[in-house]
Amino acid sequence: MRAADRLPGDHLIDFSLFIPFFDERESLPTAVEEALALLRGLDCTTELVLVDDGSTDGSQAPAREYAEVHDDVRLVRHDRNSGYGAALCSGFAACTGDVVAYSDADLPVALHRFGEALPRLESADVVAGYPVGWAKSTRRRVFTAGYKLLVRGLLGVAVRDINFSFKLVRRDLLERMRLDARTGLIDAQLLAEANRLGARIDQVPVPYQERRFGESHFDSLAVAWANGVELIQLWRRQR
Repeated sequence: MRAADRLPGDHLIDFSLFIPFFDERESLPTAVEEALALLRGLDCTTELVLVDDGSTDGSQAPAREYAEVHDDVRLVRHDRNSGYGAALCSGFAACTGDVVAYSDADLPVALHRFGEALPRLESADVVAGYPVGWAKSTRRRVFTAGYKLLVRGLLGVAVRDINFSFKLVRRDLLERMRLDARTGLIDAQLLAEANRLGARIDQVPVPYQERRFGESHFDSLAVAWANGVELIQLWRRQR
């Protein structure tokens, strides 16, 4: 039995991985195959949850096929596109493992990195990855820097990369969190809730992978504006 597959107290874990997606027909099969390879290599009970946030490009077809063929793969589908935060909330609710992890269908990081990060939960409640080797555009760097300053000032979250889609969370902590963001603010809300509950957050560098197919749904002024509006709303509720 490997140490990576246990929590403190020599308890064998159940590990859940979920992948939210919206219109990722080209990327999804590769992501699922990588996820299954990761899960097959873990010496514990595992599950993969695919969260379709109202795709209209046929992405649900391969997702449904994987769920029909593999007993440990489940599909959760939104009837319409409800936002990244809503997709993550659905993923958190659907997963049953002692540890819940998530990443995106465009594979910003190789999924086998989750296996390497698992041992960090021996001394942490949340593991948050930050990318190395990512040559961001000037606009993306400006967005990221401004957003980090706002989130740190308003929510008290201070991590190297708030929104990077590589996180592992203990189930017992997740069940005490209040998560309701509908935009990409969900990552900041997750970390703010971890702080509120006195959780230990460990940060780990992970090599960044460029998107292989399609275009990002997040790199736009409209998305940045929506995140900012929801951030202000959350801050006002918490005052």
